[in-house]
Amino acid sequence: METASFRDGVKAGLPLALAPFLFGASFGLLAVDAGMGALGAVVMSATTFAGSAQFAAASILDSGGGAAAAIVAAVLLNARYVPLSWQWRRSSRARGGGASSSPS
Repeated sequence: METASFRDGVKAGLPLALAPFLFGASFGLLAVDAGMGALGAVVMSATTFAGSAQFAAASILDSGGGAAAAIVAAVLLNARYVPLSWQWRRSSRARGGGASSSPS
């Protein structure tokens, strides 16, 4: 790997790194305040696709709600991506692309 091109890539990506860093930091603060602990916040970040689900679950826990309510909220917020993926797959197949197409 060429060091200069890697360095150039890192420089180009640095402005984009600020938003995810701030998002993660704000979720971490909310999660720890809600009693999830640092490990719980990291596990949830690694297993939850939608950031809104993370904030919803932490908010439910912070307001005294139970783990079941927090999990249901997170699952429902993540479930909204199911129809989007179905439509993406359908439209990509119609264009001749997608995960199921064979390389030419």
